[in-house]
Amino acid sequence: MFHWLSFLISPELQHKLLSLKIFIFLLSLFFFVSAIYILRKSHYLNYRWRKGTWVKNYRVFKAVRPKKKSKEWNQIERLVKSTLLSEKKLAVVKAGDLLDKTLKAIGYPTGDWSERLSQAMAGQKFDLSSIIDAFQTREKILKNPDWEIAAGKMLETVEVLHKALIQLNYF
Repeated sequence: MFHWLSFLISPELQHKLLSLKIFIFLLSLFFFVSAIYILRKSHYLNYRWRKGTWVKNYRVFKAVRPKKKSKEWNQIERLVKSTLLSEKKLAVVKAGDLLDKTLKAIGYPTGDWSERLSQAMAGQKFDLSSIIDAFQTREKILKNPDWEIAAGKMLETVEVLHKALIQLNYF
């Protein structure tokens, strides 16, 4: 009755299957090590860690590519130093976009910019009203590119956004 069962546990079959068992074990080990390697090299776990509800401390946020960050900010500084008013307006818009992108990257992806900003700057020794004013200036420029604004006001707006980025450990 259990003839097939005795065949499965027979030493002959087990001896024949030994090399297959070793091969499958080594293949499994290879895939396990490959998965660990890929997870360590990717930024997915860092992204998930920052998105988790248990982590809302933006002081641990560090740049993945600091060269790219300096390139972005150098471009903004170049636009601010320009003599054209349109390039200064573009610098305000880009600096605001950079701050908004940084807020999303450090774990505040939902809500509008004012909600994300108030959550991120809660408990900080920074004037939130000046950042909100800078973002409102940015919004006015986006809604009406021909809006008249003094060059000094745009420079002040970029400086406020720069201070906010420093506060968020962007640099």
